Amino acid sequence: MDGAHLKGDFKEIILHAVAMDGNNQILPLTHGICKNKGGLTWTWFHEKLYECVGDCQELNFVTDRADAIRVSIENVFLHAHHGVCAFHLLGNIVHWFGKNDKTKVLFWRLVKAYKRNVFEELWYRFSSTRPQVVAYLNLIPRAKCTRAYSLSKLYDYMTSNSVESVNALSVDARKMPIIPLLEFFRRLSQEWLTNVTSEEV
Repeated sequence: MDGAHLKGDFKEIILHAVAMDGNNQILPLTHGICKNKGGLTWTWFHEKLYECVGDCQELNFVTDRADAIRVSIENVFLHAHHGVCAFHLLGNIVHWFGKNDKTKVLFWRLVKAYKRNVFEELWYRFSSTRPQVVAYLNLIPRAKCTRAYSLSKLYDYMTSNSVESVNALSVDARKMPIIPLLEFFRRLSQEWLTNVTSEEV
């Protein structure tokens, strides 16, 4: 889930929650228009999402590191797993410590490793070559950003790229007034669901 600023006369923010279905297709779940991305806003949005999907231990959220999102998920979805978007983490590493191709490759191998012994071996290599990056990663619980230590057996999607795709599709639509904008997303969701259903048949 993520949010994007509207571009027209209304300067609100649109929040999105999307899922990935069994065929690895993006499935838009819900959208909401709000004034900001504060804690009360995310709580409202997650409560509405809760009405749609409920709460279960196999539910996984992947977002950026915003505290407002984390706290809201923990308060509304008591049994869900919340992971930190690995792409955002890598972006922060590049921003703070500079671009390095070897660091990028090692980072992706590290967060995607399934076995803890493989993770620890990669972690040791990372510690010896980029200690400052490892110090930064130590600020984030491993359960939130690695497969090897994830508490959820279904933690396979490690980025919020799917919701970023929805944001990219709606660049022009976000210049519309609110009602046509919501109609755009309703039609988009309906078309996606129709196409997925047609492909399955």
